[in-house]
Amino acid sequence: MVNASGEVKGTVTSGGFSPTLAQPIVMAYVSTQALDAGEPLFAHVRGKSIPLTLTAMPFVAARYYRG
Repeated sequence: MVNASGEVKGTVTSGGFSPTLAQPIVMAYVSTQALDAGEPLFAHVRGKSIPLTLTAMPFVAARYYRG
């Protein structure tokens, strides 16, 4: 669940720990009204509220050779 100001604003679809970024990452569906308002968003994970940072995908640039 993604919330802001005590209200549910979206749903986490997947998540896990990123060894490359050394922190947890999630993908979520969030209402556009919540994004437009610029409210701080939080994910509710295992009884804790974790602050979210909106980031475009991919999270990490691919650094491999394509021939």
